[in-house]
This record gives sequence, structure tokens and C-alpha cells, in this order.
Amino acid sequence: RWSREDIIEIAIEYSGQRTPLFHYVPPLVIQKALSLLDQENVLLLFGVPGIGKTRMMNYLAEEYQKRNPPWLVLANTCI
Repeated sequence: RWSREDIIEIAIEYSGQRTPLFHYVPPLVIQKALSLLDQENVLLLFGVPGIGKTRMMNYLAEEYQKRNPPWLVLANTCI
């Protein structure tokens, strides 16, 4: 059985770390996205390249890690 520390170490090794969001201004729909995540535990972001899907995903992951109890975000992936 893997420990929490093992899982975190593996996630970090395989790109589980995010870049900091120093100057990110969340879009107007951010509250709707947070609400959907609270209700459904899943959120699908889609759109044309370059509109900020990855940045918004990183922002949402950071917000959920600040919660009590915090969520453990293992990796953020875009397909």
C-alpha cells in the first residue's frame, strides 16, 4: 500500500507541480466553475487554443488546495 507521501512524490516527478499564478485575473465565470466543482466534483473546460483553459484549471486546483480540508491535486492534465 502506498503512503500519501509516495503518491505526492510520484505526482511531482510526473509533472504534478503547477507554475505559480502571480498575475492571473480569473474570468467572470469562475464562480460558476467553482459551484459546478462543488456540486459535481468534475468540470470540463473546452475551447480554442490560447483562451486560458490550462491557466483556469491551475487556478481552480490552487483554490481547492486552500480549502479545509484541502484537496490533494495529483496532476493537472489537458488533452
